[in-house]
Amino acid sequence: GDTIKALYNKKGTVIPQEKTDGSDKPEGYFTVTFDKGDHGTLSGKTVYYVNPNESVTVPAPTVTPATGWTQKTGDNAWDKALTQTFTADTTITAQYEALKDKIPQENSDGSDKPNGYKVVKFVGVHGSLSEPTVYYVNPDKEVDFTSTAKAFTKTPDFAYTADGGTWNSTEFKKKFTADETFTFTFKELDNVIPEKENGNTNTQPKGYVKVTLIPTNKATDATNKVYFVNPKETVQIKNKPVG
Repeated sequence: GDTIKALYNKKGTVIPQEKTDGSDKPEGYFTVTFDKGDHGTLSGKTVYYVNPNESVTVPAPTVTPATGWTQKTGDNAWDKALTQTFTADTTITAQYEALKDKIPQENSDGSDKPNGYKVVKFVGVHGSLSEPTVYYVNPDKEVDFTSTAKAFTKTPDFAYTADGGTWNSTEFKKKFTADETFTFTFKELDNVIPEKENGNTNTQPKGYVKVTLIPTNKATDATNKVYFVNPKETVQIKNKPVG
């Protein structure tokens, strides 16, 4: 396996500042100061004194990016190396990159939500919506989910349909200053659906059975009547052929 070498400093080569006026700085040492940069804040120790005759690793403070930003990763997280032999007083500045205003959730536990972002969810009632259905949004920017809502593949439960279904709200374009859930309610189907209705042809719903009523040779209407029927319910077909 890989060998991981921990970075240790010799005792006394890296000393955190305790007195903000710098009166505790050892003679001959340099000062390393961490700067928050333009898009975040720092927590923890931000000033250290370092021995100029040793290669040392200065421990970085915790960076909390501003809303809409994330700290860069790896060697790009700071503008200077944390491990080096410092030859002068040095300021090390946090580096950031802008986030998109609308980001699909990848971790179902929400651990990938950027700092300050709000959560927008899309939920189906009596059916399901295709993933992704959870997004993180920048509350300071106007975000448009209109095309997202239209693009969902809607899969109804048995005896329901997406046709005629409704959203609880269609205000998909706005600043989302709080978490929000959009709900799409699928429409319940009738238990008996004629194949032909008002000049239109209905599609057989998934799980429904096809019933064909064949008139006798004495019927005044010799046309077969076809119905799609919910097999889980007791039904009565009222529009019987005559004969």
